[in-house]
Amino acid sequence: MGQRIPEDKNIIANKFRENVINKRRELNIEEDEDYRVINMDETAIFLEMSFNTTIDFKGNKHINIDTNGREHYRITALLSGAGDGTKLTPLIIVKGEKGKTVEQNLRNLPYAKNKNMLIYCNQNAWWDKYIFSEWLFKNLS
Repeated sequence: MGQRIPEDKNIIANKFRENVINKRRELNIEEDEDYRVINMDETAIFLEMSFNTTIDFKGNKHINIDTNGREHYRITALLSGAGDGTKLTPLIIVKGEKGKTVEQNLRNLPYAKNKNMLIYCNQNAWWDKYIFSEWLFKNLS
């Protein structure tokens, strides 16, 4: 379900812009250093989407839905870009043990091998400080 755009969106955008400008001043980030300002967003991607709505004949009390039982399995995807327009390497986090077979196999996929994507595993498929520091090092070095 999509979100509604607030009526005061321009006020919110201007306040955000002011906060960014003030933070840049505080951190001594000059106008020509836009690459140092990074916007990122992470989202869960469910491997099997469950439905909130079903269609059947009127009066039926139960509707059977076939699934493979994996509607709770998900990966985390993180996309980011720098203030100068540079798109940073996408990150995918999968549930699994760090450094074990699943992670090694995923990292051998062509798009991961070519550094078009970074893939990590952890117990919950969540973003953590280890993955963040690795991602930061690989994107900014």
